[in-house]
Amino acid sequence: MSINFTARFLCNAPVLKSSSNTGYQRADLSLVELDNKDTSDMEALKETSDIWTKMGAKYARSIYFEATNDIYLESVDKEHYFAVTEQKSDFSNLVPDQILGLMVFDETNYNSNEITLLEVKPNMTRKNKKDRIYKNVGSNLVNYVQKNFNPKNIIVFSDEDAIEFYKKNGFKNMYDNSDCQLYWEA
Repeated sequence: MSINFTARFLCNAPVLKSSSNTGYQRADLSLVELDNKDTSDMEALKETSDIWTKMGAKYARSIYFEATNDIYLESVDKEHYFAVTEQKSDFSNLVPDQILGLMVFDETNYNSNEITLLEVKPNMTRKNKKDRIYKNVGSNLVNYVQKNFNPKNIIVFSDEDAIEFYKKNGFKNMYDNSDCQLYWEA
């Protein structure tokens, strides 16, 4: 008998979906955790990273690389790979075109956990207003770890373009002289 690991549903991800008549309306996506030991999950992640990289993504390839390399870090207790997807079922076969957000999250042996990498599908960002179908995809990923990995603080070394996103989600500057090192206090 073989055990089949697969992406597992964690919760609904409430977002705002573009509507031609009324601007944006509430919609539910799915937040799932991928298993980096599962070939189906890793194939979906690889294909997603290929698609997003062609769209100009900065971190999708790194997220895939992180998931496929078992590099032991003494400071990391457990690494998690989260995704927001339009799929509502059959998470054993994630559809790359329906994945809208990805995150690598480290539970550490220190006082703070860490958002290692986070990226939203390039056409879902504020920069791409005309093609943007959903709002709050990235915020759902951040809110999930804030609620479910308490009582530890969360740190992030943010890209300059994402500083305002993290601040909108409750993060503060870690040091007075560094805008890119942010923390969320549990």
